[in-house]
Amino acid sequence: MVTDAGDIRLASLRGLPGKYDYIAFVPQWDFLQLITSAATRYPGFRLLMNAEAYDLIREGGAVRGLRYRDDSGEHELRADLTVAADGRHSALRERAGLVPEDLGAPMDVVWFRLPRHDTDRDDTFLRVSSGGMMVALDRLRRWHRPGFLCVGDAAHAMSPVFGVGINLAVQDAVAAANLLAGSLRSGAPIPESTLRLLQRRRMPPTRITQAAQRVVQNRVIGPALKRRFDPSRLPRDLTRVPLLNRLTRRFLGLGVRPEHVKVKEL
Repeated sequence: MVTDAGDIRLASLRGLPGKYDYIAFVPQWDFLQLITSAATRYPGFRLLMNAEAYDLIREGGAVRGLRYRDDSGEHELRADLTVAADGRHSALRERAGLVPEDLGAPMDVVWFRLPRHDTDRDDTFLRVSSGGMMVALDRLRRWHRPGFLCVGDAAHAMSPVFGVGINLAVQDAVAAANLLAGSLRSGAPIPESTLRLLQRRRMPPTRITQAAQRVVQNRVIGPALKRRFDPSRLPRDLTRVPLLNRLTRRFLGLGVRPEHVKVKEL
């Protein structure tokens, strides 16, 4: 972290446990292309581009698909399970009547380009200074309805703090695959109790991560906005505290509850 009083080393990711002892920064568009390209192997996969999901199909007290619009008009897409992964402002979540709880961490990221100079530093860093910075950090109390499931930011909007929102979204998806793949493969009904199990598994890491984000919001970002942040009071190298460094390394690199694919290839 770069401050007006100099650099502060927050953590070292060297020594991450497990086979993959590193992290990667990947542009979201490239990551989505990687996933959709891999999914084209499956005969049941169909990708609709330039289409907007705007409503749900309800029958017999359950969600049975969605309605979407594209350049050719409005259409229906029926499904045994509809998964909303449409972000922090999820339209499908709203149509399902699921209301997020506002946890009050008002910060978001604005992306823009600046010219680069030869004197600019090459490493990735966080710049904190007295001045101005500008999501509502929210979380659903209930992630599901019969035939309907929210994951990722649609279920729990994450603050940009730590940059771990995509990590939790992927872990939600892996946990969902482990629980639901058997039923989806066989065509068996998916009881809402199974969706409840997924929420029960993923809620603790969500709460812990958002709580940590709120601490940073209140202790660092909030004071910086009010010009009350004094970086000179912080240690220059937090990696010298072994226990703190191990916890930070696992939190950033692996998350609170890492998920691993357990289902066999279809």
